[in-house]
Amino acid sequence: MVGCSALSGLALGDRMMSEQADLFPRAPILDWLPGETLFSLVSRIHGLWGAQDAGRTASLLFGDRRRGTQHDLPGHLGDFVARTEGLLGDADALARERTLLAFYRHFMSERAEQAAVEDMVSGNIAHLKFRMGLLTSRFRANHPLKACVACMSRDVQEYGWAYWHTRHQHPGVWWCRDHGVFLRESRLKSTA
Repeated sequence: MVGCSALSGLALGDRMMSEQADLFPRAPILDWLPGETLFSLVSRIHGLWGAQDAGRTASLLFGDRRRGTQHDLPGHLGDFVARTEGLLGDADALARERTLLAFYRHFMSERAEQAAVEDMVSGNIAHLKFRMGLLTSRFRANHPLKACVACMSRDVQEYGWAYWHTRHQHPGVWWCRDHGVFLRESRLKSTA
């Protein structure tokens, strides 16, 4: 398995953790793949853990089954960092480097960027896209998940599974510069 750490104190569903502590004392946490989004890492962890539904994984990693499901500008990053014992980085870096804020921050004032980070860390994201001006922008607030089929094939060969690349998720990007092919859009998840 490529890059895997283990958590000693992840509250694995309270009762489940106490019942299975002897058999599974540490929950495996995967390391980042190059240019991977936070949503992608959480999705890979979900697959590794074999969780029954996404809400279960969200509850384990973010403290609530409805948290952490936004693939573009997720909230409750502070909870995620606490529950993963900081093994995957601090909340500020996650927001700035592993979400679409990595794209938008270049068009924001330092003050607006910091406010967006604070909102993502705390979970105050209900009006974040509005405050960032996305609802009135040319690109709007729709951020479909996109992937390059050739990158996916390469990822499986090199790392054992495909993953969501941050650079493919940027608004207006529909072409893989590495392979010279159009990106495919996921129909399963969008943030309209």
